Amino acid sequence: MHVVIDQPRRGVPGVAESDEGDNLVSSDADITATPANLKVVAIQPPTDARSGELAEVSWTVRNDGADVWDGTEVWTDAVFISPDPVLDFSRAERLAVETIALPGGLSAGEEYTHVAQVRIPAGLEGAQFLHVITDTNGGSSAANEILSGSAKSAFNLYDGSVFEGAANDDNIGTAAFDVVFAEPNLVIDEVNLPETLAAGETVPISFTVRNAGGREADAPRWTDRVFLSRDEGLDNADFLLGEFEFEGPLAAGEDYVQSGEIVLPTGISGEFFFVFQTDSGVVRGSSFSTSDIAPGLRGVSGTSVNRVREFQNEGDNLAILARNVAAAPLPNLKVTEIVAPEEVIQGERLEISYTVKNDGAAT
Repeated sequence: MHVVIDQPRRGVPGVAESDEGDNLVSSDADITATPANLKVVAIQPPTDARSGELAEVSWTVRNDGADVWDGTEVWTDAVFISPDPVLDFSRAERLAVETIALPGGLSAGEEYTHVAQVRIPAGLEGAQFLHVITDTNGGSSAANEILSGSAKSAFNLYDGSVFEGAANDDNIGTAAFDVVFAEPNLVIDEVNLPETLAAGETVPISFTVRNAGGREADAPRWTDRVFLSRDEGLDNADFLLGEFEFEGPLAAGEDYVQSGEIVLPTGISGEFFFVFQTDSGVVRGSSFSTSDIAPGLRGVSGTSVNRVREFQNEGDNLAILARNVAAAPLPNLKVTEIVAPEEVIQGERLEISYTVKNDGAAT
């Protein structure tokens, strides 16, 4: 240890002395570090974890080192979930950061158990791993402590974390558990569409949407749409026939009925597929998109906007019905008579009249 008196500082030269050489006294001192060593010795993962829902977890931490410094008031434990048995932060999601404050500190050999409520991430299913890290800030170091001549940074650091020296590498514990997939699942149970259809006509339709999943569909609203397609898929060349709004939520097991009318395009005939999609993210395309249903019709485009988060259940949001559409008589407009003057003078107003006759179906 070194004690220096009358140490010059910036702007303060110190006291002028006849002998500056005796302002320093040094003495040897043996300093022994007595770090604590916190270890996660037990983890109790949830026994009935369901994706997207709250679950209770607990863990036990034991101090296998010296007493925690009595100046340490709190520290933090963190909980992560991961598909890997070895924690990879790039593939893990943090579930909780818990502040640990023990009034009596944590002496050597003592332990504590902490309980936390965490939300299991939505969409998970199957085997997962719960990782608990105790004293998450303990790996930090007091910057430039030796060079600064002050222990202030160390006091600040270990006020909110545990001094463990080199014993921070064993602060993690891991436990395996299973997650039950419990997301909403919108399906179309029943569709009512007339068997006999003709091009250009207005058609009454209805369909039933049910939440066949394990949890409420909690979106405030979503859109169900009906498309006309030449195949059993849904692509950019299809045509949007109609759309129907629904205001959520929709509890698991509950259903609702959409009903209304659609107008079939004119000039079509043959077999077509009527595609019903609930929580649809497919909309009418831009003016540059073209449908193959009939000339002049606009196609569709996907927006990737699904209001209800169904994860792996998104694929069954469709119901498809095949129908033959009969050709309907089309109008056939003809100009049958034109009346105009036999002679006209350049620059004068020209008056004409003409007669149009429809030799086909009504317009």
